[in-house]
Amino acid sequence: MDSSDFEIQVDVHSGAAAPLREYARAKVGAVLRHTSQPVLYARINLDQADDPTGQRPTQASVEVDLNGTVLLAKAEAPTPTEAIDLMKDRLSARLARSDTHRHHRSTLPHTPSTATTGPELPRSSAASS
Repeated sequence: MDSSDFEIQVDVHSGAAAPLREYARAKVGAVLRHTSQPVLYARINLDQADDPTGQRPTQASVEVDLNGTVLLAKAEAPTPTEAIDLMKDRLSARLARSDTHRHHRSTLPHTPSTATTGPELPRSSAASS
């Protein structure tokens, strides 16, 4: 899947530099190119406090809807690029787990659920007499 097949929205808040939009969009797009699921939306949020001491790091988060399954990934780091890279790595791991889970469920044999039929109850001796 090509990242041009879907739009990746990037919101930049308080102090995060606008040029980071393309960097974040490229990183998330690279991860999403490896999924076979349709991407319904992808939204990235970048936030960096105007803190000269650097005590409040950059925060990066992404929310992706893959055909109805929403994946979230968040990261904090001292620099914006580090936060984006960590966020991308976490999204990639979640995507891999999601694909593994989906593959595992599709290969399991179908077994009837006891939730719809209820458990089988033992017969009492009074009912059989």
